[in-house]
Amino acid sequence: MKRVRRLLSSILAVCFLGMAFNPALAYGASTINSVSIRVGLNEFEPGDTLPDIVLGDKDSGGGAYAYAKSDYYFIEKAEWVTSQNKVIQVGDVPRMKIWLEPTDYDNRRFKGGYQSSNVKVTGGTFKSASISSKRLIVTVDLNPVKGQFESPEEAYWSGTGYGSARWKMSGDASSNYRYEVALYRGNSQVHKAETSSARYDFYPYMTKKGNYHFRVRVIPADSAEGKYGKSSDWISSDEIYLPEEDVADGSGQGNQGSTPSGGNTAVGWMQSGSRWYFRYPDGSSPKDEWLAWNGKWYLFDANGWMLTGWQNRNGVYYYLDESGAMLTGWVQAGDKVYYLNPSKDDYEGIMVTNSWIIDGGNYYYLNGDGIRSEGWTEIEGSFYYFYPGTGIRAANTTIDGFTLDANGAWHK
Repeated sequence: MKRVRRLLSSILAVCFLGMAFNPALAYGASTINSVSIRVGLNEFEPGDTLPDIVLGDKDSGGGAYAYAKSDYYFIEKAEWVTSQNKVIQVGDVPRMKIWLEPTDYDNRRFKGGYQSSNVKVTGGTFKSASISSKRLIVTVDLNPVKGQFESPEEAYWSGTGYGSARWKMSGDASSNYRYEVALYRGNSQVHKAETSSARYDFYPYMTKKGNYHFRVRVIPADSAEGKYGKSSDWISSDEIYLPEEDVADGSGQGNQGSTPSGGNTAVGWMQSGSRWYFRYPDGSSPKDEWLAWNGKWYLFDANGWMLTGWQNRNGVYYYLDESGAMLTGWVQAGDKVYYLNPSKDDYEGIMVTNSWIIDGGNYYYLNGDGIRSEGWTEIEGSFYYFYPGTGIRAANTTIDGFTLDANGAWHK
């Protein structure tokens, strides 16, 4: 029995000495309670794709870096979550995933939860953390990319009317920016404004004749954006000449929220000064073409302005009233009367010439210039009489001593 006790004592002594020699086995591995990471981009130019990540500090020579200075853990690897095929612009926030591993897993390990309170990120912002096997995986957002905003690639006047300014950004991302725009008459600035739309209606400010152009640039949207983004260079549009008869009366100034070219999504009929145009939902307008709207036809010139009055289209004439609607049937223009084809076909609205018209049982004649005949008129070698004021053909009667037959013709 004494031998057994001495043997157990010896075993316990050996175990105790082993534990004293290896604290991790005696007490368990310590927890790494917090971590600190440095991330960033070196001399990165907006407009480039993301470079490969170097595991080391910012002086390691790589275009991007991830660094952890600690005796307890190291960065095993780092990868971009943001696609490396994406072109990075000013203000973009690249996302990176970092794998941390304990330097001595037997003595120190990652345990428990890791949040922004115990994960310090220099050069970025903590997003999430998780433990997989013995590794701590941390996802971080780098600070917004600094630099000068890209300038619009094109500035131009839209054909929808005087003063309708437009511009474009590369990649069709025009709606993601804040812009400063300025209107000039000659070298004098007339108006300056800011907008989040890639369009602006300058017409209300074009109150004098002359040559106009505008400039536009991208600016920071707010003070936060201003910390990393600088205003782009200005770009200018071509000049347009505004004649005296088309100058604005000044109405609509300061009302860009409700004007068609001021950045809203209004559609349908739009007025610019005394003129009208039409906007489709995609922002385009009919130009040099007809528009069917609410059962009526409207015609627009090559610049998109609605037309009125007599219009020659492909060698035939139409008449558009003051509202722009195409008229049909009998039309009086000045002291003359015309007849416009009322048929619902390809000839609708065309001015009728050199033709007889039967209307309400009465006969009328439209001469070569479309005017309704009145008085004595020679038609194909015969003479007819049309009552003044009505244009109705006389028949089976005597006019001025001349007898007209049943067809209204007088024969020698």
